[in-house]
Amino acid sequence: MSVPTTRLTEFALRVALTVTKPQMTAKDNKATTDAEEANNASGAGQYRKDLYPKHLIAPMLEVESSARAYIAKNTLQGVLPTAKFMEFAENLARYETQFNQAVTVFLNNYTSTLAEAQHKQGSLFDLGLYPDTSTLRARFSWSVSYAPVSDRSAFAKLLAPMEEAAAQHLSDAISKQVTQQQDSLVGA
Repeated sequence: MSVPTTRLTEFALRVALTVTKPQMTAKDNKATTDAEEANNASGAGQYRKDLYPKHLIAPMLEVESSARAYIAKNTLQGVLPTAKFMEFAENLARYETQFNQAVTVFLNNYTSTLAEAQHKQGSLFDLGLYPDTSTLRARFSWSVSYAPVSDRSAFAKLLAPMEEAAAQHLSDAISKQVTQQQDSLVGA
C-alpha cells in the first residue's frame, strides 16, 4: 500500500520577521580628524558616537530577540505548520505590541534624549543627525510575513490540515501584508 504524496505547501508556511530601527550610531568626521592630527596618524580608525541612550534602545532589542527566539522555537527552520498558524500569530502579535510600547517610551523621551545627547557630545553634537519625531517614528517598523513553502518533503506527512478559521485568518493576514506593500510602493 503506497502512501499518498502530500505537498508541503498545503500544510506549511515560511515565517519571516523584519524589524527596522533608525541609525543608532554615527561616524564623526571632526572627532576622527582631530584624533588623527593629535596623534600624528592617518586612517588609524574612526570615532563613532552613540546617538541614543542604550537604556531606551535595550527594550526594543530585547523584544526583537525574544520574538526571534519564539520563532526559532516554534518553527522548523522558519517553517510553520499551518495548523499552528492561529496560535502562533496571536503569540507573535504580543511581541509586536511590546515593541510598539518600547518605541512609544523611546519617543516620549525624545526631547530629553536630545538634551542628553547635546550635553554628552558637547561640540560633537549635530542636530542634523536627529530627525523630527514623526520621521523618527516611521523608521521603526515590525513586519511578519508568511509565505508558502515551495518544496516537497516527508515533513508534510506529519502536518495536519489547516482549520477553516485559521485559513481565513491567514488569508486576512496575507491580504493586509499585500495592501501594506502596495501602499508603501505608492507612497514611495
